[in-house]
Amino acid sequence: DSILRPIALQLFVCLCSILSYAVFSSAAHVSSITPPHEMETTTMRPHLPPARREDWWSEEATETLIQAWGHRYLKLNFGNLRQIDWNEVAAAVNSSHGVDRTKTETQCKNRIDTLKKKYKTEKAKLSPSAWRFFDRFDVLLGPVLKKPVKSASMNLYLSLTGTKSRGGSLDVDDDEAGDMGLVLAKKHPRVEEEDLSEGSACKELARAILNFGQVYERTEGRKRKVVIELEKKRMEVVKELE
Repeated sequence: DSILRPIALQLFVCLCSILSYAVFSSAAHVSSITPPHEMETTTMRPHLPPARREDWWSEEATETLIQAWGHRYLKLNFGNLRQIDWNEVAAAVNSSHGVDRTKTETQCKNRIDTLKKKYKTEKAKLSPSAWRFFDRFDVLLGPVLKKPVKSASMNLYLSLTGTKSRGGSLDVDDDEAGDMGLVLAKKHPRVEEEDLSEGSACKELARAILNFGQVYERTEGRKRKVVIELEKKRMEVVKELE
């Protein structure tokens, strides 16, 4: 027994050492294959903003575009802009909003066409428009899209009187239209003592409608001129401030 005890004790110590080494090796192997998302310390990826389209327009850039385009549109008397004009419009937009991406002349043209379509859609609605740029486009495109009252009153006059001009239509200048009421009054004096026939009554009604149309057209023309002049002055002030 005295001989076997030391041997047994040594075997026990060796067995404990072997078990300790096996446990330590297993723990090290498990920690080496642990996925990164299960570790205590994780690295967060930075949040990136969504990518914008090449033709994306901000509200501020659109405002600058309308100002630059509208100023030249009024200078050309509601005419189409030339290539040099579009170059200036694009330069005006890029000078204020071209830090990230610059706009080309084609992109400016396409944006204006899109805004025009938006204005026509809003204009066709019965309820007032809440679109931010509606009033601006109503000043710029309203006089162009509005049908003249003069031609409508002329056609009504021709249909009631049964008369036609040489070309099937009546072309009247602004100066001639202003004096037409006096000319008709001279050619067709009022008959007080005789009873008016049915044809004379229609002519009198046509003349009254024609005179009303002329007065309305002159009034609307003056209003449009005032609005256009105010818009021109406002754009000039904005341009000077820039």
